[in-house]
Amino acid sequence: MGSIRPFNVKRTAEELADKFPDVFSDKFEENKKKLEKMMPNVSKRTINMIAGYITRYSVKKKEKAKREIEENSLN
Repeated sequence: MGSIRPFNVKRTAEELADKFPDVFSDKFEENKKKLEKMMPNVSKRTINMIAGYITRYSVKKKEKAKREIEENSLN
């Protein structure tokens, strides 16, 4: 069982993912490299936590959108 992410990591990740939806993807390594360029002063651990949450967040958003499309097509 994993540890719970701090609130500031979640808030930062959600803000970045919503602000730059075309920059981040569902691939952790790509997100990590982009974050390292965007935030050079942040520690490696924090970058990894934010990149991981952005990855999960983008996957959830895609699944939610897909589910909504399927529900709308059924109705």
